[in-house]
Amino acid sequence: MLLECNVVEKTSKAGNPYLVLRVDLGNNVKKDVFLNDAEVAILSLNSKD
Repeated sequence: MLLECNVVEKTSKAGNPYLVLRVDLGNNVKKDVFLNDAEVAILSLNSKD
C-alpha cells in the first residue's frame, strides 16, 4: 500500500511550533503523527539534498 504524506508545521496552544507527519489515508481521512527531535533531524538532513 502506498500512502501520501507531508510534513506540516503546527502551533501548540502555548504558541510553540512543532512538526507532524500528516498521512493521507484516503476517503478524506488524514492522520497526524507527532515527530520526536531525532525524526525531525533525520527529515531535515534528507531535505537538504
